[in-house]
This record gives sequence, structure tokens and C-alpha cells, in this order.
Amino acid sequence: MEDNLAELCNFDLLKKEGKKYYTNIPIFTKEFSCEVSMKTVALRENIADINRSCYLS
Repeated sequence: MEDNLAELCNFDLLKKEGKKYYTNIPIFTKEFSCEVSMKTVALRENIADINRSCYLS
């Protein structure tokens, strides 16, 4: 596993500080994705309605 972590560090995808690793790559959990989906459903429906009206015109 250390070899894999070292390789990610070589590509600057992972940084090591002391005994800990960190990354700037966001990791979206299922819970986060569901929360965003629920909070944006009205906006996405409005966008879909606008797109549909463009094709029907």
C-alpha cells in the first residue's frame, strides 16, 4: 500500500505531512450527492422546462 501512496504523491495527487496524507481532490459521498440533489431539484426542473420549450418552439 505504501508503494501506491508514494506513487500518488509523485503525481502530486496526494501530499504527506508527517504520518498523515491529504489531498485537494474533493470526494463526494453518497449523502452529499443526495443532499445536493434534493436542494437543487426545483432548479433542475426549471432548466429542463426551459430546454423543452426551446425544442418545441
